Amino acid sequence: KSYFQVVMHKDKDDGGGLHRSRDLTAFDHTPLDGEMFLQALNGFLMILTCEGEVFFATHSIEGYLGFHQSDIVHQSVYELVHSEDREELQRQLMWNSYLPPESANIGLQDVLLPENCHLLERSFTVRFRCLLDNTSGFLRLDIRGRVKVLHGQNRKSEEPPLALFAICTPFGPPSLLEIPQKEVMFKSKHKLDLALVSMDPRGKMLLGYSDSELANMGGYDLVHYDDLAYVASAHQ
Repeated sequence: KSYFQVVMHKDKDDGGGLHRSRDLTAFDHTPLDGEMFLQALNGFLMILTCEGEVFFATHSIEGYLGFHQSDIVHQSVYELVHSEDREELQRQLMWNSYLPPESANIGLQDVLLPENCHLLERSFTVRFRCLLDNTSGFLRLDIRGRVKVLHGQNRKSEEPPLALFAICTPFGPPSLLEIPQKEVMFKSKHKLDLALVSMDPRGKMLLGYSDSELANMGGYDLVHYDDLAYVASAHQ
């Protein structure tokens, strides 16, 4: 909470307070909020301190690992990952572990400059403990993010506290059975020539076709003209 409060105050101090306030007011009553973003995201957000503490995780983590948000926040992340992956995770959390040779002598204050932020980007996989029944006890996650300053922490030290801000998604393409059913998803069955065999009620409702109309339509009749070449290429 302290981190987000500091970031909000920092934005106002940068002179964008009035402009940002007006923009936020315009979107106060739109459905494009953080909750919908989490529903659309195939994964969850996590903040890990460079000491290995889970500083923050979105509540959507429960749908992927089975842990409730309150069970893992402020706990050691090393207790949640496979023993063989702990050393790699520890290296990824250190800001200077993967500096290229030409930047080996760069200091922390310099690496935090906007022109050097790419040196703090991270992309790796780690096996996390998973309590869900459809796993073998661990789920490999693709973790992508950046090491940044963790504002709002009352620590007296020469270097600012750092943390990895990351998006965590299951590694590899999910199967159809693992994809959460959303309101805009439906199932249809097609012949090898893409001719429609059947469509579930949700698809008929979303597309607005009746059974009699669908009976006389081919698979390509449902595709926008601009997308025909792409669908045909994938259909080969």
